[in-house]
Amino acid sequence: MSGAPEVAGFVEALAADPPGPAAGSAVAVTVAMAAALAELAARRSGEAEIAARAAAIRFRALPLAEEDARAYGEVLRTRGPERQEALERASDVLREISRAAAETQELAEPLVESARAALRGEALAAVELAAAAGRVAGRLIEINSNAGG
Repeated sequence: MSGAPEVAGFVEALAADPPGPAAGSAVAVTVAMAAALAELAARRSGEAEIAARAAAIRFRALPLAEEDARAYGEVLRTRGPERQEALERASDVLREISRAAAETQELAEPLVESARAALRGEALAAVELAAAAGRVAGRLIEINSNAGG
């Protein structure tokens, strides 16, 4: 599998102490994976426009993993009044991840029924992964807003 060492390295980094990438980064990668599955199902089912939109989300979501890791690192390093600002910046990244998750879910839902039968599992996985990513991103934003006070 192409990219397996990179995936293994990312998963290892999630478990590292001190943390680098953490929950928000994992959520961003999940959105990118969901978008990739939607892209695959759409492309192979002749839905070129949906495939292109899913690809755009994938390309937008993956860099958000690194952006979240930087923002989270800033939160961990910041104390005092600046911490609230760092939490808000981290939440801004999470909001973008949440938007990408919602867009992916919206694109993938019709594919569950319209995609070729052999690809409906990919479409369903895209829907479920995007939905879960959106829920988690929302919860992380709540955690950030409660952490600042």
